[in-house]
Amino acid sequence: MSVLGMLAIGGAQAQNESASMAILKKASSTMDGALPGSVLRADGTYWELDQAAESYAGGTGTEADPYQIATPEQFIKFCRETYKTTGRDTIYYEGVYFKQTADLDFSAAYANVLRVGVGGFFSGTYDGGNFAIKGLKQVVSNDNEVDSTHIGIAPFANIVNATIKNVVLEDVEVDMEYPNMIHSSIRGGMLVYAPQNSVIENCSVSGNISLTVGGEDLSIFIGGIAGIVVDTEINNCRTEGTANVKYNVKGGTAESENFSSVGGIVAEAVDATKIMNSVSTLSINNEAEDASEGFLFVRSGGMATWAGDENTQIVNCAHIAPLSAVSKTADFVQVGGIISCCTNVFLDNVWTASTLNSEGGVEGENIGSIVASFDRIGSTFCAYDVELSGIFEEEEEMVGSAFDTEFMQSQDFVDLLNSHLPEGGFAWGYVEGSYPVLTSSTDVPEPEDPTANESVTASETVLRVLPGAVVVTSPEAVPFAAYTFSGAMQANELLPAGTSTVNLPAGLYILKVGEETYKVNVK
Repeated sequence: MSVLGMLAIGGAQAQNESASMAILKKASSTMDGALPGSVLRADGTYWELDQAAESYAGGTGTEADPYQIATPEQFIKFCRETYKTTGRDTIYYEGVYFKQTADLDFSAAYANVLRVGVGGFFSGTYDGGNFAIKGLKQVVSNDNEVDSTHIGIAPFANIVNATIKNVVLEDVEVDMEYPNMIHSSIRGGMLVYAPQNSVIENCSVSGNISLTVGGEDLSIFIGGIAGIVVDTEINNCRTEGTANVKYNVKGGTAESENFSSVGGIVAEAVDATKIMNSVSTLSINNEAEDASEGFLFVRSGGMATWAGDENTQIVNCAHIAPLSAVSKTADFVQVGGIISCCTNVFLDNVWTASTLNSEGGVEGENIGSIVASFDRIGSTFCAYDVELSGIFEEEEEMVGSAFDTEFMQSQDFVDLLNSHLPEGGFAWGYVEGSYPVLTSSTDVPEPEDPTANESVTASETVLRVLPGAVVVTSPEAVPFAAYTFSGAMQANELLPAGTSTVNLPAGLYILKVGEETYKVNVK
């Protein structure tokens, strides 16, 4: 590692050990904004709206009979009761269960409804039931001076010893302008603000984040799922969309350390945090100017911008989207296809297909196909698209192996990933002309339900269904035909012996494979 790399990791490590813990200790600090259920007025203050429901749709809060959430108003009630202006260190709903039972659409009737931040700690279980929460917005423009404030984004605020699962956020919009911040920060994710000792599983988020921030002694810690994550497991989560940050620091002391950190899944993964079976397609553009006397770190990372401290793991994950960090005046500019900067981290079966752009850095500019700057890192199989990154193996201390685009979009690369599957790792699937997709199974993908892949006759032929395709494995060449339920032929070909993939649009089909007939549901 270069001397500059060591300086970057040294300063970053010291900061993160203090700043990450400080975030938890400052949970009782003030925040900009009001309770969920308020809207911004033109003068910068808030109206409290009586939008929260008086009761849930049903349930008693037990695991067998969870509270039911079926309307936006009931979700606002949940947010109000798990975030409060008093007792900010209080644990709320410990061991209590909630279950979403319908899609919730905030896009038409509500605006800026869920501006949450540093409140109490939710310690129960929220099961989204794979129903959508649509159109959450946080659109704020505030020219006033904001002093000693932590601004949070996310519908779920602080959680500790909690479980958030099966949540689907669609069309999230975060658009914030704060040009005059002092001793303050913006942090969180589109899903969770700051999880500790918790589980986030089977969640997906799509949306766009836009931040224009300026001031003295301020930092940004933003991730697609969450901000700073401590001792938490994130499993089977997806992020997609864009994150664009424009950051201008001025003033401050020579001892101050400022950060503009944007990660595809989290901003920072601290202590025994484990990110597994997760894919980010969040495109990140992080631009910063620095006229301060202190240090400024500008970081963009596919999974995280910082990871480490104690047994942190990123396992069976991928990032597929452009990553950029630009600052002519920042002290350090770091871009990593998986992590920007880390220490004492283990990477296992991770890969990335990302264009990487790192510009500037007075003290150091770091760019890495997998990791930009690291210390005490362990890894098994890691891979990256050399054509997109433009980084060749001999140009850096490699954590991963370089492959061209054609190979990484082939069945051979899928087989290579699956040959390195860790315990509990979901299998990767092949889709023609695309990078591998992550399935929902630790084994070779099987039928999703009895009606999705129903074999009318039995044979040695193996049929698998992937998103947008079916995979046929046969010991000999076999005729293949696909018909819609209305009888229209969708495909008709002779498949060679071995494994073949046939791309099909989403829908229900009758498949003829040799002498066999299958009914399948392609999603």
